[in-house]
Amino acid sequence: MKTASRQAGGKFGSAVAGKLIFAVIVAGAVIVDLWSKARYFSHEDSVNFKPAVEIVKDFFFISSARNSGGVFGMFQEHTIVLAVLSLLALVAAGVILFWVKGLRVWLHIALGLIMGGAFGNLYDRLLLTTPDGGPARYVRDFLDVYIFGYHWPTFNAADAFICIGAAMVVLRVLFDGRKKNVDPGREKRRCGTADGK
Repeated sequence: MKTASRQAGGKFGSAVAGKLIFAVIVAGAVIVDLWSKARYFSHEDSVNFKPAVEIVKDFFFISSARNSGGVFGMFQEHTIVLAVLSLLALVAAGVILFWVKGLRVWLHIALGLIMGGAFGNLYDRLLLTTPDGGPARYVRDFLDVYIFGYHWPTFNAADAFICIGAAMVVLRVLFDGRKKNVDPGREKRRCGTADGK
């Protein structure tokens, strides 16, 4: 009885800790994204482009861009569709978080990064206004990277959080898939050889 109650208490504590980590990650991602945008853009700068500032020679620049598409400028001029897709992604992530039992800490972190980034860009698409008070319907991008002469599409902190979270999920799925494909008999033989059996 005591062992069962301890295990139940441990699982409950772990679940609460995971949700807390998720909430902190989401809040932190949203704050960093909106703060960095507000720091670089003013109302006027959201309409008039600012000249690029070179941070790392020939590699990293800060510049202003209006992105009416998705992550890294994909699907231009589909603001409403992208907003709806973002909301659906947020709902899906919420369902996974609160309905699926036994989620690992890394998944709470990954979902937190994805949802925080999605909230940050969703704010721009739905709530950002132009100086005349009209809806902006674009995302503020300002991080510019050149890799071996190739200009990577301008992005923002929210895009980076979404991509990092998605990469964590993909890499984990691939890693788990490789582990499942290992022949158990082969592993036992290897362990037996190592133990001298």
